[in-house]
Amino acid sequence: MRQWMRLVFFVVLAALAAGAACYFVNHLTRRQERKDPVESHYWIHQQLKITEEQDRALEPAEQRFEHERLRLSEAILQGNKDLAEAIRSDKADSPKVREAMRKIHQAQGELQDAVVHHVFDMKATLTPAQFDRLIQLTAEALDRTPASK
Repeated sequence: MRQWMRLVFFVVLAALAAGAACYFVNHLTRRQERKDPVESHYWIHQQLKITEEQDRALEPAEQRFEHERLRLSEAILQGNKDLAEAIRSDKADSPKVREAMRKIHQAQGELQDAVVHHVFDMKATLTPAQFDRLIQLTAEALDRTPASK
């Protein structure tokens, strides 16, 4: 009987840990999504003093990046939902839970790749001073992310 109680205690503890992890991943993702991408876009353009000519030249890259950002953000949200469902149904660190986490991590990595690629994609259109400022803003944003602390 004593082993049975230990097993129940372990399962409950594992479920609580998984639930807490799901909550925090979901919370961090939603907090990041609350930032208005259009507002951020204009803020960066303001900081870099982008001219109208540069803005027109950057438009195709901006549209490609926005499409990719939306696709990957949706994949992260769906991954969080899949992870929540896997935790609810399996109540264990199961292959289904691991697969859901893998998908979330993959989408998060692809999103970070897309951001970095977009920053360097802008280099050809920006002046050296604007590009240096963009690099500085990007590095500062990365330093402020919760995962880097």
